[in-house]
Amino acid sequence: MRKRVTLEDIAKATHTSKSTVSRVMTQKGYVAEESRQAILKAAQQMNYRPQKSHQTNYVRDMIMVIACQLSSEAQTTLANAIRLALEQHGKKTAIVSVDFGSRAVIEYIEYAMERNFGGIITLGVLETEELRETLRSLSCPAVMLNQTIEGVNAGKVEMADYEGAYQATEYLLKRGHTEIAFLNGYENAAAIADRERGFCDAMADHGFYAEDIHIIYKSFEESSGREFAEEMIRDHLPYTAVLTANDMLGIGLLQRLKECQIKVPEQVSLLSFGDTLISRMSSPALTVMYYDFQKMGEALAMMLLEHIERPFMRAKTISFRPRLIERESVADRNKQSAQKT
Repeated sequence: MRKRVTLEDIAKATHTSKSTVSRVMTQKGYVAEESRQAILKAAQQMNYRPQKSHQTNYVRDMIMVIACQLSSEAQTTLANAIRLALEQHGKKTAIVSVDFGSRAVIEYIEYAMERNFGGIITLGVLETEELRETLRSLSCPAVMLNQTIEGVNAGKVEMADYEGAYQATEYLLKRGHTEIAFLNGYENAAAIADRERGFCDAMADHGFYAEDIHIIYKSFEESSGREFAEEMIRDHLPYTAVLTANDMLGIGLLQRLKECQIKVPEQVSLLSFGDTLISRMSSPALTVMYYDFQKMGEALAMMLLEHIERPFMRAKTISFRPRLIERESVADRNKQSAQKT
């Protein structure tokens, strides 16, 4: 039996993207006239036949949720909160997990569009030019966590990361820490830019110059925290405090420092973003910037439902501010100095 010609086949033949071919075939969204004609010509030559109507019925009750690093407690909490909130309104969810920066994000969005899903929610995916192009051709409502893409009318639920990083940095500074490192995640992650600005502005507002501001990029994994601990020890880095982008980095850093006989918080203080079970159970327990991921997930679901009911509504943003939870991983160096004198 001869293989059915797909949109992907036409995209390869015309050196375009699958989403561009889809826009031409569905007559939804802009495509340059030259590209449009080339795609139509290729489709005719390849004897392309659209899928039968029963395969493309509008799936109004199905929502695609695309999560990056679903293995993390934060994203699991978000995804479950979204699922439960949508279920209460008669919606089903297809929750998929992708690696950070994976092209699978594009493929899942295209799959949802081809099957006419009722909506799409993305959680912390890497913004690329291909993602922007794909989202601009969306034929269903979308809501994003921590991202705004020009030309895409998608709702946004954001973590107030600038304020959170500023508050965390100022907390460390007021406790006498002057050699502070910010152990960050992937450089192009959605939340990174605002946290960097918050960290840098807090340092600058307290009189530090650019050369005194230290930002280190790693992955978001526990292994990267351990790796940075080894770099601190090997290179004799003088940091007395480290702000980490998430709990896993903080835990990896904590465990490796302890294994190397570096005392936390007496020698190195740690403060992280998140409030996972492991951060509460560690010894010492981590001081954290806490976000209510349960409520955040519910907000994402409700915003998408609103966009489904009002498809032409203007996209809005809901912001969640973090709360500092003090535990045992930050030392007050002011008190330490007073005790020595």
